[in-house]
This record gives sequence, structure tokens and C-alpha cells, in this order.
Amino acid sequence: MTSTSILARKRAAFRPASHLVLALALATGAFAASAVTAPAAYAQDKPKYSKKFQKAGNPAAEALQQLESDAELAAIVTQLSTADDAAKPALRQQLVAKTDIVNKLTAMNAAVETADDRYTAGQYTLNWGVKSADTQYQQQGLMLSLESGKTPVDKIGQYSWFVGTIAFQKEDYTTAQTYLRRAIDAGWNQNSPASVLGESYYRAGDITGGAKVIMELAESNPALVDEDAIRGSLKYAYDDSKFYEVVKLVTLLKDRFPSEDATSYYNNVPRQAAGDMPVDALNADIARLLAEENSPANWSFAANAIVENGNFTESESVDAMRLLKRTKALRRSSEYRDYLTGLNPTLYPTEAQSVLDEGIAGGFVSASDFSEAAAQARANAGSDKEYLGDASNRRRAASNPKVATSMANTALSLGDAATAQAMFELVVSNGGVDIDTALIRLGIARLDQGNYAGAREAFGRVTGKHKGVAGLWSTYANTQESSAATTM
Repeated sequence: MTSTSILARKRAAFRPASHLVLALALATGAFAASAVTAPAAYAQDKPKYSKKFQKAGNPAAEALQQLESDAELAAIVTQLSTADDAAKPALRQQLVAKTDIVNKLTAMNAAVETADDRYTAGQYTLNWGVKSADTQYQQQGLMLSLESGKTPVDKIGQYSWFVGTIAFQKEDYTTAQTYLRRAIDAGWNQNSPASVLGESYYRAGDITGGAKVIMELAESNPALVDEDAIRGSLKYAYDDSKFYEVVKLVTLLKDRFPSEDATSYYNNVPRQAAGDMPVDALNADIARLLAEENSPANWSFAANAIVENGNFTESESVDAMRLLKRTKALRRSSEYRDYLTGLNPTLYPTEAQSVLDEGIAGGFVSASDFSEAAAQARANAGSDKEYLGDASNRRRAASNPKVATSMANTALSLGDAATAQAMFELVVSNGGVDIDTALIRLGIARLDQGNYAGAREAFGRVTGKHKGVAGLWSTYANTQESSAATTM
């Protein structure tokens, strides 16, 4: 086996994405306190405050004003803006002790009745959160303002962003996801919001959800999804062995941000990600991928993933390589090498010559690279057809399992599906040491005769090491049946 083979297994080493920066600090004084009068945003529309709120709100407003007008308190506010977390509680307590502001804000918020009450209560609560460097009050105030429906349109994205990032830091990822999405929908495009939104899913353990968000945003708002967002998502999907997500993300990376390592990831990472997956989960991902796009590229990803997952030798991977050939996805020199090595041109010269001719005609291989295989195919040209046509071999097959297996494999290699089916049915009924391979090839023979249900029945009986290959062929049978139905 050569180092360039698809079977040369090595886990990818990712170039790390840039560090995510979560901009959470609100500028002190950005939301200045005032008495309960119309905020600046309402200059054109007089707010409608309830009497209850006006009565409860004025003491809170006065307390906020005191934090600015009282020099001692203003100095503490300044200290809080640069204090470390350990020092903040004691400094806050000094402000609370002299103004009773927490109780006053609580009473104000309990008095909210109208939308204007709620918006202004949010602004005052936010202002206290900023002055006290307390993210809990900042978040509460921002949420109240947003819930009021009175937040200026050009502030909705910013407010939602801060709520989301504060929730993120608190590891409240459900709230973070809700508000970060709202921020993006409102046009917020600062501080890598797509990366942070994706990260909120990943840290919650939802790798699939995070990858989905990044892929959706890449389509709906491509300017928002930078290279780091894709690379970060790809690493999470890869580390969690999410084959479907890896294929989608690595393709997105290669197409959007082409580079040498992006191409290397594209060629290697999907099959590597599949290596540790349960085979049923891998086949489900493959079926999903191909249902979305039945393309040579996706068949290449799928077949190589199955080979990696099964840790197959060249001879064990032949049926996967046959499927690559059928789907026009056999394009790498290493795949041709594995196919021909596993096939054995001496026994199956017709198929080997067909593989070589296709590879050379497509420019995927050169004749000089496969001179030995070509020489073997030429030297044995016609021997497979002669063997299959020998009536004595057919008679011996009825009582000799080895001859039946040899006849079945030769018939399948030559495209004689009817003979292959009859012989493989004989092999399966008699039992043997490699029934799973016989079942796969029985399914292929049935498939080649348009018997899709019979093909799936044979593939479905495979339970051993080759279950992944059987699942791959079953997916192919489904695509072929769907295609046949649409052309009728």
C-alpha cells in the first residue's frame, strides 16, 4: 500500500481559528440617567406612563442622578469601571448603602404597566448595571427595553447582541442563541456574531445545530461568515465525527476561502472524520448527503468514508471502488491503484482494462504509472470470458462452492448480471466463509437487472465488517430507483 492511497490513514491537524473576542462592555454613561420624562428617543412621541410607574420611577431616577452628582459616589463608579471582579461587590455595596438604589429599581420594575413604562424601566436598570459594572442588571435592563417594543430600530441589533453575549458568558446558551440570532437578523455585524452564535451551540454540546447555523448564514448572509467561523465549525464537527457536517463545511471552506490547506482538508478530512463513527450513523449521513446532491464529489466522499470506517484492505474495498466508477467519481490516482490492486487484473482482465482505459482517457492516470497492471490485463485478455463460458465450470459450480464463487465473481466482473445472480444465490444458499461479500455482489447483480427491492434485501442481510459497503450500495439503489421513476 502506498502513502498516496486512500487507505493511508492520518488524522488531520487543523490550523486553529482566531480567538473569539466577545465584546461585552457597555460604555459608562452611554445611557444617561434622568428623571422620569420622555427619553431622547421619544422626542417626537410623548410617552404614556402609568401613574403608578411615575410614582415608583422618580425615586429610582433620583438615585441614578445621585451617582453622578455626588462626588464620592461618582468616584466609586469610576473605580468600578476598572476594578477586578473580587473588588466589585464591596464597591457596589457602598453605592447601594448610600442610595438604596436596588430597592428603588425593584419597586420601579414592579410598577410597570405600559410599554413606555417598560422601556424606561429598562433604561434605568441598564444604567445602574453600567455604573455598577454588573452584567446581571445590564442584561435585565436591555431585555426590558427590547420587550417593550419601544427600542429604536437602530438599537435593536446592539441591545440583542449585548444580551446574547452576557448570556454566553453566563453559560446560558439557550438565551444566548435567541438574542444573538435576533442581533444578526436586526443587522448587527460587528464582533464576529456568526462565530459567537455558532460557538454558543458548540459549547452547549449541539455540534449539529452550530454547523447548521453557520451553513445557513453562509447562504443567507455570506459577508457575516468569515473564514474563522467556518474553520471553527469544521474543527468541532471533525472532532465529533460528524461526517455530513464535515463534508458541507469543508466544501464551504474550499469554495469561499481557497488555500493549500483548505484543499488538503477537502481531500482528506471527510473520510478521516468518518473513521470512528458507528457504521449505521455514517450510512445515515451518507444517505442524507446524497439525497441533497447526487454528485460525483459526494459519492467520492461517501465511498472513501466507508473504506476508512471499515479499515479495508485494497481487496476489501473493490466494491466501494466499483461504485466510484459507476458514479463517475473515480478520479484519483490512488483510487485507481487501490481498485486495480484489489481487483487482480490477472483474474479479471476485462474489468481491469476498462478501469485503466477510463482513467487514462479522463486524464486521472498515465499508462506508465500502471504498466504492470496493464501488462497483466493484456496477457490474460479473454481468459475471464473463456472461463465463464466453459459449460463444465457451470456444472461443477452446482456442487463446488469455490467454483460457484469464482463463476459468480467473474460474471459480475464481466457485467453478466443474470449469471452472477444465479451463482451468488447458490453461494449464499450453501453458506461459506465470506457470505457478506457474496450478499453485496448478489445485490449488485439484482440491481443491474432493475430489481431494486431484491437488491436492498440482499444488502440488508449484511451484518459484518462490510455492512458499510452494503449500506452504500443500498443508497445507490435508492438513487437509481428514484431516477428510473422520474424518467418513466
